[in-house]
Amino acid sequence: EIYENTLLLIKEKQPWLKNFINNRLLDFYFNRKNNIKCIEIADAIIESKPKNVCNIMIVKAKAMNDIGDINSAVSVMEEVLNLNPEIAEARLFLGYYYFLSAKQSIKDGNFTIKLPQKRGKKSEEITYENTDIYSALKRAKSYLDIHSLTNKRPYVKNIIKEIDAMISAFESPISSN
Repeated sequence: EIYENTLLLIKEKQPWLKNFINNRLLDFYFNRKNNIKCIEIADAIIESKPKNVCNIMIVKAKAMNDIGDINSAVSVMEEVLNLNPEIAEARLFLGYYYFLSAKQSIKDGNFTIKLPQKRGKKSEEITYENTDIYSALKRAKSYLDIHSLTNKRPYVKNIIKEIDAMISAFESPISSN
């Protein structure tokens, strides 16, 4: 508390140090898991358009995720990738988000599968898929399946294999017996 109060006092008395102090406060709040203040300070820093805006946005998204505001965290991470599509942390976050949401939907049974057509009609021409799960899996793969991620993080290759298996299961028609 003394450290925080000292930083706030310096920020008040020395306004030219505002950006520097805000960065220190952001680290302080993030490390202490004071997510609400972390988000507030991150917004203040982002308004000043710093060079490291993507890093600040990632911290903000993590804080949002920690308080359960996952949709906002996803939106912020997507903004980060709009600014710089090569940021691995944002790609991993979004890839895992879509992968885990698809797995959870399957586990919970929140999907429907069309039944094959009756005999005499060509069921091979029909693709059976659940659009939400299928698109979530495709998005997860698009975020994770880049050369820089798979080379530095071998476990990502395993997740991509699992995603591919799930995608092919949703793309394959159900055989009628």
